Amino acid sequence: MTFERALRGFAGRAVDTEGLEGRRLLARLYLRQTTLSLLFAFLSYMATLILIYGRFPWRLDAVWAAVTGALLLYGVYRRRRGGRLALTEVYARMLLRGAPYLCAAIGICWGITALALPYLGEGRQVALTVVAFALVVGATSTLSAVPKAAFAFIIPVSVPFLVAYLTAPTWTGVLLGILGIIFVLIMLVGLRLNSTGLLAEVEARDSAISARRAAENAQAALDASQMRWSEFSRSAEAFALFDRSGRLMLWNEPYRRLFRIESSALFVGARPKDYLSEDETCAEMRFLERQEQIPLDFHETVPRGGRWYRTTMAMLSTGEIAITHMDVTELKENEKKLIAMRDVLVAQRNRAESANQAKSNFLAKMSHELRTPLNAVIGFAELIVQDHDRGRADAKRHSGYARLISDSGRHLLAIVDDLLDLTRIETGQLTLRESEVDLGEMMRSARLLVEGRGHDRRIAFREAFPEVPLIVWADRRLLSQAIINLMENSVKFCGDDPVIELAVTGGNGTEGAELIVRDNGIGIPEGLFEQVQAPFFQVEDSETRRYGGVGLGLALVREFAAMHGGGLKLSRREPAGLEVRLCLPQERVVG
Repeated sequence: MTFERALRGFAGRAVDTEGLEGRRLLARLYLRQTTLSLLFAFLSYMATLILIYGRFPWRLDAVWAAVTGALLLYGVYRRRRGGRLALTEVYARMLLRGAPYLCAAIGICWGITALALPYLGEGRQVALTVVAFALVVGATSTLSAVPKAAFAFIIPVSVPFLVAYLTAPTWTGVLLGILGIIFVLIMLVGLRLNSTGLLAEVEARDSAISARRAAENAQAALDASQMRWSEFSRSAEAFALFDRSGRLMLWNEPYRRLFRIESSALFVGARPKDYLSEDETCAEMRFLERQEQIPLDFHETVPRGGRWYRTTMAMLSTGEIAITHMDVTELKENEKKLIAMRDVLVAQRNRAESANQAKSNFLAKMSHELRTPLNAVIGFAELIVQDHDRGRADAKRHSGYARLISDSGRHLLAIVDDLLDLTRIETGQLTLRESEVDLGEMMRSARLLVEGRGHDRRIAFREAFPEVPLIVWADRRLLSQAIINLMENSVKFCGDDPVIELAVTGGNGTEGAELIVRDNGIGIPEGLFEQVQAPFFQVEDSETRRYGGVGLGLALVREFAAMHGGGLKLSRREPAGLEVRLCLPQERVVG
């Protein structure tokens, strides 16, 4: 589906995006999304008013209803005004700049309703909370064109409710507060993914429009050149007329200049060999002197003196032969530009399609990886709530449920941390915090951390570290995270009896240091060594794959090594397994 077709299907109505690009296109999308968000906000406004009306002290509910209603009506006014006025660049900038302020004001009004929780019954508390977080979901879905506005709305809506639950005197309220935090974080990640994908498509569309305009300009230049040729062809073309025997009858000055002939050499009755060299390959010599068969319609384009000329030869009805040499250098150059522009357009289209496919694959993987732990969090939390409501409190069992919720939350946090690390690396915001690092001691600490994560299999570790500590100047956190990623991959892809070997080599004064992790797992095909180090690539690329993960482990390890001036080497082990070497340059070895 093309970008324009997707926009026409948005909200079930057509969106006029012809000629729009950049900020104006985002403003148009924002106006269309505002219709849905305002409709959803008015429904939530009525539901909230029903829940809190008459329960706020000092008639604050009436004040809230008046202020919030006024803000929503102002939003309707902005939407209607935006639909009527011409969407200029200035007005689009004003719309996009004002959106976060309006959304923040409405979000603050909704966040204030959290103050009504102590005055409501349990059922109304739950209903009010559901309405608030439904607004968070709605903002994530309907404000992706202006992520700042969505963020400005989500934070003031959710924070008061989270604070209210986290400070509640019951453990149930605290647990709901923690779940709310996880929920808001997921919504923010989803908002970032939606807005990033939308902005990527807008940028790709802008690039395509720019390329198309450049192609149109090149085509216009070609048309202008063709018109100039048509206007000047009567006098500017090199022209000569020969009789049936191939003798010169008529010619013009451009013809003489083209072949650089002396004026005295051209005369009526002259043959081409009289003023052209024997090795000349032009039409005059080929057909008039060498007696080659004259075709009915002859034309060719050949270079001459650094320029291109189109030669045309025709036999007139009277038997004479007319030959013209037209300078078509500009046409050839424009033709080259059109071909180059066509290649650019094809490359832009391929990049846009690749980006869209990459985005779809990434969203599919992320939805699968986020859904699994999130289902565990929601499922076990519901079991705890159900047991509490039915008076079946079981501390031991609930402790196990809480531990599973904690593990799932940590897994979600690890995915988010990996994404944030990759984003900081790509934007240049991740910097090294260097200090002296004992590689052997660092790898032992990483091993203890992996062992302490409670894997369901017993892992056999084998260590081969130098007796004299090998010290390097590096970022300990990044190196430790890299080794942990490698060990976690080894544990994940090993069988029932994983054996992981850890080693440190180098530092002898002539070469750098190497941190080595070997395993007896399934390994990686040699043809995929480069691909598996790219972000989000996985050997099993489907939602039914046997092994989890989003494909960031080796990509982060490679980036961490590159930040230290090193690299990553992969090799297969026989009969099974993989060896990974994280290499550091000699200048980082301290002793």
